[in-house]
Amino acid sequence: GANILILQILRNKNVQELHNKRIHETFQQFIDAPNQKSVASTAYHLDLDVQDYYRLCIFEFQQKANMLSIEQSLKQFISLLKEQFSSERTLIFYEKNKITFLIGSPFSATLTSLNETLQLLQRKWQIQHKPLFRSAISKQYKSLYNITAFYEEALQTLRFLRVRDEWTVTSYEKIGLNQLILQVPP
Repeated sequence: GANILILQILRNKNVQELHNKRIHETFQQFIDAPNQKSVASTAYHLDLDVQDYYRLCIFEFQQKANMLSIEQSLKQFISLLKEQFSSERTLIFYEKNKITFLIGSPFSATLTSLNETLQLLQRKWQIQHKPLFRSAISKQYKSLYNITAFYEEALQTLRFLRVRDEWTVTSYEKIGLNQLILQVPP
């Protein structure tokens, strides 16, 4: 009985890891897409509408000595994101101590309040004494065709937060003139 339960748990864990890896690979296909047709094809297979409004968020969690617990925290936070944004089109995966979260909606107003929604989630999360995280959010775009641009914006915003050692939620628009500095190679 116990052996069957352990095997079932391991099987479920492997299925989850495989699914996460596939989503990560698909996201990389978006970033590397040579043309709009490739973006549209990948989006279609993921049930994403290329003409929706989109934003990309990267969550980076504070690393602890025990990486097993950080993986549990990432999975818990992904569950929160899925619950919070259940009516939107999303693509979510994690790697090491980061979660990448693509969110789309046919309505721009839904994504306009994303910063505030994520700040509320962050407060709830930290009240429960969970690991700190920072969240970097791209500008809002009217289609998925610019996914490489909003991925770069999220990465630049994350670099900005790291340099300032801030564990907060912020968007590319809010870092102001620092956008120019971050575009200069180190």
